[in-house]
Amino acid sequence: MVDRVEVDVEAGIFTGARLEFDFSGVKRLKAGIRQRSKNLKPWFKAVMIPAFHRMMEEQLASQGAFGGVGSLWAEPYSPKYEAWKVEAVGHTTKEVLRGSMFDSLTRITGESIVDVGSSELIMGTAVADDEGFFYAIVQQKGGTTRKGESSGKRKRTAKEQAASDASKDFIPARPPIPPNIWGPRMRQVNRSAKEYILNGGTTIPVF
Repeated sequence: MVDRVEVDVEAGIFTGARLEFDFSGVKRLKAGIRQRSKNLKPWFKAVMIPAFHRMMEEQLASQGAFGGVGSLWAEPYSPKYEAWKVEAVGHTTKEVLRGSMFDSLTRITGESIVDVGSSELIMGTAVADDEGFFYAIVQQKGGTTRKGESSGKRKRTAKEQAASDASKDFIPARPPIPPNIWGPRMRQVNRSAKEYILNGGTTIPVF
């Protein structure tokens, strides 16, 4: 059913997953089937958005194992950063500082990217600091954050700023949305898409 699926982990200013569905090979459809095959918006809204949110919940709960990148997430923090994080927010959970990034990936917030078209759904996160620095891009690929950045949209206290300035290190890649996260789950996605096109069903896949 699905002829093509593309995953773009960095598109423009956000990090997310881009899925493009092409049903051009489906011919001689009855009126209702033809209409649904040309407009996947109801299926995206009823099925794929909730499915994506569930996947991201599993990805965070499993510390990357759900998406096949658990070994990357398991990379230890540097001692300096770990000490700073404990002092700043009181925990060392990977990929979570105050939770705004995964909030935007597990439900729709003001920092979520949700673009629903008739044959394309784009979802992701645009969490950034006041100067437009996008954290997820660094977490997706690895890199360094700017010295003295703010966390989310909250300005650092002087104490946090001093600890942060002293602790900047290279951040290893811990992809929130691995490029291959959809691959093992395409059978369920295909089955759900077929159900919707044939009879309007909106069963959410169980991954």
